[in-house]
Amino acid sequence: MRPSSLLNKANDADEFAAGWLGASLRYAVLPALAEHAKQGQRPKLVAIGHSFGARAMSHAVCRGTVLPPEEGGPTGPPLAQGAVDALINLQGAYSLNRLRASGAGPSELAYAPGCPAATRLVFTASRHDSAAEAAAKLPGPLWAGSMKSWEKLQREGMRLDDGSRMTLCTAQADGQLVKGCDLSSQTRMLYVNASELIKYQSFGTGGGAHSDIYRPETAQLLWQVLPLNHQP
Repeated sequence: MRPSSLLNKANDADEFAAGWLGASLRYAVLPALAEHAKQGQRPKLVAIGHSFGARAMSHAVCRGTVLPPEEGGPTGPPLAQGAVDALINLQGAYSLNRLRASGAGPSELAYAPGCPAATRLVFTASRHDSAAEAAAKLPGPLWAGSMKSWEKLQREGMRLDDGSRMTLCTAQADGQLVKGCDLSSQTRMLYVNASELIKYQSFGTGGGAHSDIYRPETAQLLWQVLPLNHQP
């Protein structure tokens, strides 16, 4: 992708999320889950996005849609606290400062502080991802998919408006997290240094390491970070 097109793609992702993606989540997915919940069988809801797809998915979960429901159709519940069990951002192409009430700057969107609609938020970054480093030059500091952001948080930390902090972890080449990573149910935001995992040219994508997310090792990482089986 040419650098000159990055800003347009970013705006397209936000627009798509504020439209049909957010509408699908609110007016179709959540009502379906509510019906299952009445029978005591609510499935877990995991939202996963990659790159600008992570930007779109995070917008749909954390800000929702601006579209009204169809006339006569289900109104759908709002994105209440914990409506989404996990929001997974693989090499996310947006600023982590969206999670603050003030957003990432005068021209940047802000999510409700900390995105309470998601029980857990997970982010990955890799030093081998040249595309993420190019995207990090867009307005808005702390680009989610950039290792520069992970390293900055390692040095300085990040406290959101509600006082919560980002938990930093490191993944091994096999997708296993390095021992000591806090996966307790109280851990809401997990930022994974996946440099040993996300590092190869992904076959048929032309995206270099940026698109190296399709291997079993990545699935192993995702299975670990989902807050579905971890106890307090």
